[in-house]
Amino acid sequence: MTTRCWVDSAAIIDHLDEMHGRARAMTPAEGADRRAVLRVVALMMGACDKLLAAAYEQRTP
Repeated sequence: MTTRCWVDSAAIIDHLDEMHGRARAMTPAEGADRRAVLRVVALMMGACDKLLAAAYEQRTP
């Protein structure tokens, strides 16, 4: 078995959806609904990155 490190949120979601099948998928398979979910994921990851950067900046002497 090959071990992989998944670091992109969309790739992680796709991998989990493939592992568990469409019946238990977290995202729609295609179309506007899928793009809307991935857009929210991207926005939230961007917000997390900014919050983390702000926290680090506050701790810098």
